[in-house]
Amino acid sequence: MLALARILIVLFVVAFVVGGAAMIVAYPAEIWVWVGGLVLIVIGVGGVVAIVVERMRFRSERAEPAPDPARSPGGEPSSDPLGPAFRATDEVFVDPTSGRHMRVWLDPSTGERRYRPEG
Repeated sequence: MLALARILIVLFVVAFVVGGAAMIVAYPAEIWVWVGGLVLIVIGVGGVVAIVVERMRFRSERAEPAPDPARSPGGEPSSDPLGPAFRATDEVFVDPTSGRHMRVWLDPSTGERRYRPEG
């Protein structure tokens, strides 16, 4: 919804700039036309700048949440129990981001895998 609103506003302010430039080109000898054309151009450029600043300055917390506290590579906190269905497998690997040894846990009924730090 907001993306559509931004597009419509950009189209509107671009029309201001084009309209102001067209006025100046069409009636170069009329001073009041020049003033009106420049006003339209300034409003249009100001609108484009406002859209760019709004996009950079105001960000949605829902769309860009703050990073979560450190979690295991499986996504759940390491202190949470896995549940009775999960069984430890023989798969152990070194996590490339943390350098920790990780064990793979498997729920045989669903095939879901979880990764927990070893030791």
